[in-house]
Amino acid sequence: MAKGDNIVRFLWTHIITRFGIPKVLISDNGPQFEGNVLVEFCEKYDIETRFSPVYYPQANGQVEVMNRIIFSGLKKNMVQISANNEAWTEELPMVLWSLRTTPAHTTGETPFALVYCTEAVLPVEVGLPSYRQRGFDKEASNQQMREQVNFIDDLRKKDLFKMVTKVVGLATYELSYLNGKLINHTWHATKLRKYYV
Repeated sequence: MAKGDNIVRFLWTHIITRFGIPKVLISDNGPQFEGNVLVEFCEKYDIETRFSPVYYPQANGQVEVMNRIIFSGLKKNMVQISANNEAWTEELPMVLWSLRTTPAHTTGETPFALVYCTEAVLPVEVGLPSYRQRGFDKEASNQQMREQVNFIDDLRKKDLFKMVTKVVGLATYELSYLNGKLINHTWHATKLRKYYV
């Protein structure tokens, strides 16, 4: 079980130094998240702590979906992992890399691009320079990043707002993006929030 000081070290090393101080830390009800070390750390950096409800997995829906995707990626490589006597933790970074560099259906952007305002250079591009690498202009890229930084929140929120296009059944709806593009599956009312423009 993780201790409070391990969690603080992880937060500092892998979250804060890369992405900045979060406004909110949502965690399960484990005792390590209620200990003095973490509480003091969060107070020091003005991080609000919230706990997910007990025995209500829907509250962590996004986490559960991502865990399922990661597990599926690891499972596909289990034969290779066990044949080479490797630990699954050795394969985890590659599974995460593939998730971070694959465009999402909803936004059309990779998670990497949404965080860093640029696409990652893939290992395949290193040995055989791609058009993107050959035509790279550092000054133009820096200028583009300066211009795009004002719009990054809009890019991240692009997927957030949708509108109801059809009532399919009791509390079930078809949705579309604000640009009119239909979303393939239906949504239950418990997964939606009202928003007025």
